[in-house]
Amino acid sequence: MSARDIFYIFARTSDANHFCAVRQDQPIPAMLDGTHWIYAGFIDNLRSRPLGFNLDKANEAMTNRGIYVYRREFVSRATTCYSKPPKGTRQTHSGCRAFP
Repeated sequence: MSARDIFYIFARTSDANHFCAVRQDQPIPAMLDGTHWIYAGFIDNLRSRPLGFNLDKANEAMTNRGIYVYRREFVSRATTCYSKPPKGTRQTHSGCRAFP
């Protein structure tokens, strides 16, 4: 495994969904001072990548800026509750219908 395969991950203290990554072979920027950004771990090719992390964009950002900033975004499915569900929908555990 090369240094290009390992990224240090830092989390923004004021926003739980805001992260940045620095490849192991790059210097850690001064903005990651432990106050506004804290070390949150690392990722490599052997681990699944965190939600929102794009390896191609991360490597491109390392070449251009030396840091990769990303957000962890959650996507939820729309659900609607009916007294009688429309055709083609399925029942969820709550009694609401989830649209495919």
